[in-house]
Amino acid sequence: MIQRTFTAKTADEVRTILASMRECQMARHGTGLLQIYDTAGGEAHLSEVVAAARETLPDAKIVGATISVGLGDFRFQLSGTLLSFILFEESTVEVLALRKGEGTERELAERVRRLTEATEGARGVLVLASGFSADIGAFLESAYSPKAGASLFGMQAGITEWNRWETGESAAVFTGTGEILREGFLAVVLAGKNLKIRTHYNFGWHGIGKRMTVTGKRGKIVSTIDGKPAANVYRKYLGISGDPDTIASNVCEFPLVLRSGNREIARIAVSSYEDGGIYFPGEIREGETIRISYGNVDDILSETYADSREVAEFRPQAAIVVSCGNRNVFMRSAADREIGFYESALPDTLSLHGFSELLYDGEGGGVLNSALVSVAMREGDGGRISCEKDEPKPKSEPNRGAAGVGADGGVIPLHRRLANFIAATTGDLEEMAAQIQQYNERLEQKVDEKTAQLAKVQDDIILNMASAVESRDANTGGHIRRTSDIVRLFVRRLSETGKFPELNSRMATRVIKAAPLHDFGKIGIPDRILNKPGKFEPEEYEIMKQHSEKGAVIVSAILSNSDDAEFRKIAVNVAYYHHEKWNGQGYPKGLRETEIPFEARIMALADVFDALVSRRVYKDSFSYDKAFSIIAESSGTHFDPSLVPEFLKCRPELEALFNAYDNSCAIPAETQAKWAMRTAFS
Repeated sequence: MIQRTFTAKTADEVRTILASMRECQMARHGTGLLQIYDTAGGEAHLSEVVAAARETLPDAKIVGATISVGLGDFRFQLSGTLLSFILFEESTVEVLALRKGEGTERELAERVRRLTEATEGARGVLVLASGFSADIGAFLESAYSPKAGASLFGMQAGITEWNRWETGESAAVFTGTGEILREGFLAVVLAGKNLKIRTHYNFGWHGIGKRMTVTGKRGKIVSTIDGKPAANVYRKYLGISGDPDTIASNVCEFPLVLRSGNREIARIAVSSYEDGGIYFPGEIREGETIRISYGNVDDILSETYADSREVAEFRPQAAIVVSCGNRNVFMRSAADREIGFYESALPDTLSLHGFSELLYDGEGGGVLNSALVSVAMREGDGGRISCEKDEPKPKSEPNRGAAGVGADGGVIPLHRRLANFIAATTGDLEEMAAQIQQYNERLEQKVDEKTAQLAKVQDDIILNMASAVESRDANTGGHIRRTSDIVRLFVRRLSETGKFPELNSRMATRVIKAAPLHDFGKIGIPDRILNKPGKFEPEEYEIMKQHSEKGAVIVSAILSNSDDAEFRKIAVNVAYYHHEKWNGQGYPKGLRETEIPFEARIMALADVFDALVSRRVYKDSFSYDKAFSIIAESSGTHFDPSLVPEFLKCRPELEALFNAYDNSCAIPAETQAKWAMRTAFS
């Protein structure tokens, strides 16, 4: 692989450079990729340059884009046409031109993803994008294939006329056919068995202050943050108004940062509006959290220097560096040093300034601002192939200096000392915040433990009270425990089916907890009726039926101070309505079908089943076959027909449950002998 990068001021210089590239391609053979980046942007000029390239290098793949001449009043040094020719000796290059009118961003991205997955040995995709209305972030996210694992990198075409930034009319990408796309994408798939591509994201900004939430948007304009006009962020932190010129000129040092995957990415405000809305070129989604950040030139240089050393160890044969205009404005003359680090590793490194940098891989990313993306490529073991072009002198390592003193012994500039001060104090505050968070988590854990203990105490009290009530009724020994176990088993079954959306995990827990309270009202029934061994007289039966209403009143009173209002409601319903029937022939209200609360319909099945299969002093227990037959026959009359089939499916578990009980010990022998057979139960 060979890379040659040149800058041309005139059309004649362009032709001369192209001729030298032609000689290189003919001498070594392979697939040529010619990238053309232009600061002029006029269609006539672009067409002339592309035509000359196509004529001179007919076999090369040709792509290009406009690049930014500056940001606001700041101008980059580059002017004219930048040409970079990469000759791949073993690898392949496929170019895909995607026009916005041919589909949505995600539909266009799908074509790139399919091509990447279908191309054997795909290692990376160079993406050039244009159009301010395009959702480039969505395109990158959808185009990336985890299966192929090829990183997407590149840039959004730069603006050649800053006063036309809002429409993006002066930005474009173009192909070797001469087609100029003001809105669209070029995807260049690079593939090869021995092709190695290394990408790296250099950020360098430090978040500070609280995290804020984007609460309102219209297009790429963020209208509100934390419910207030977005411009208030800059008024609060920087003391600047929301005037468009003021915003653009004073925020480059303080990007907003958010997370994308495992990366923090920046967003720069370009303009503001009368209502306090802020325009950001990069996508910010409603609901995302952001915070303001600051930068330190020395920190940024140290990060890129370290990256450039790793690039050198990679032994690249071609390299591309895409840096943000805002980053260059912030760093001023230090920006040239940053690029120089990479030119030390490879003199022909292609350095670009677009409107945004692009990088997306398994770590996240997308449309970037205020960052630098480095891309290094090689075939095989790498190592630069020598050429006759003059080598630039290596740039120096960043000067860190000693604390409070520069490398020359002078005073460190105030802004650097302030940046260090902010970094240190921010670190202290974040450490304290982390400690407070840990304390809160431990406190919450203690509260949860105490809450669980109190809940267990409450459960024990409820169960003991229910058992005390039951002890007055010698007919139904163990009934509370057994019906509670039936409800627990049955509710678990219903939850697993997914057929009953009303039975979420919280309700299931509450129904199980409420089951022991269903017969609480028997505490208000006279002993002579409650313990009568024979059949009730009509007036006695009417008194016995009152236990459901009495139970509801008592349960409501007992739980009146409970913090869980929903549990109170469910417990009252279980006590009040567990003798209602699906056909409306039950008591106390004669409710029918879904008028009966869901929890009471569950309790009804458990209550009757226990009465059927349990031995009482006035009856033997029914066989399981007989009991389940009665339950099935009562579907749609006594019981909810949607619940009965699920209850019948619980038969193996219910039989095992009841076989484990020792019902003969539930009622004292003298009581059994004393009482005669009772012919009815209710």
